[in-house]
Amino acid sequence: KSELLNTVGYFDENSFPRGYGEENDYCFRAADAGYSMVVATNTYIYHSKSKSYKNKDRIRYRNAGATRLAELRGRERITRAILTVNANPDLKRIRAKAMKLYEK
Repeated sequence: KSELLNTVGYFDENSFPRGYGEENDYCFRAADAGYSMVVATNTYIYHSKSKSYKNKDRIRYRNAGATRLAELRGRERITRAILTVNANPDLKRIRAKAMKLYEK
């Protein structure tokens, strides 16, 4: 929604110039502004892993993004968010269904 963009802004390209953490930072910023996260169950996004950067660069960018996210949002908050997402029964069900798409 444009209201969200007007309140929270866009991805933080200065803190996450190569990606790796910008979407998580955005969710934290949205939550801080009073917004809730939802899962669009009628949408599928395919992410072709490890295609944007070579392995060495990807690891370096991922580590830099994780470090910056921890600096901005705190390790404890990140850990709580991970535990919450991993324990969510609806997300567990969706992940199990998605995994069946890749079984062969």
